[in-house]
Amino acid sequence: MAVDQKQEDPKSCAEDLLREVCEELEAAGCGACIGSMAPMEDLHGRIATYLDKAKAGTDLDQLARKIAENTVRPDIESYAEWVEVDGLQFLDTTKPQRGSGDPMKALEYVRLAVEYIDQRGDVFDWHMQRHICAPHLVRFVEKAEVSA
Repeated sequence: MAVDQKQEDPKSCAEDLLREVCEELEAAGCGACIGSMAPMEDLHGRIATYLDKAKAGTDLDQLARKIAENTVRPDIESYAEWVEVDGLQFLDTTKPQRGSGDPMKALEYVRLAVEYIDQRGDVFDWHMQRHICAPHLVRFVEKAEVSA
């Protein structure tokens, strides 16, 4: 998953495309565009291509978000070590679970999942709670349990 990849703002891309088209029209001297439809056809093709890519990117972004939201909690529960503190079960995000394969890869999955949850905020059906004295210890509490 390409988490570090910068997401382009569609409005910014459209403004860049418009600016580029305006520069080309200026360079062609507007009369050339009126006399020949070829530059306009090219413009329509470029805009259609941009819109197709933008829609595909949006669909892919939505799919990626759904996958991430459905896997962040299981990733932490599968790869972080379970510990008991003050009679409660926590997950130690600094230690991989035994038998979870490559420990460095396991900790990377956990780190990315915790970061994703922190950045998304309170959008899940549960809360990720950190231990007050040891913030690397987390546990998941269903929202229904918190409000009861």
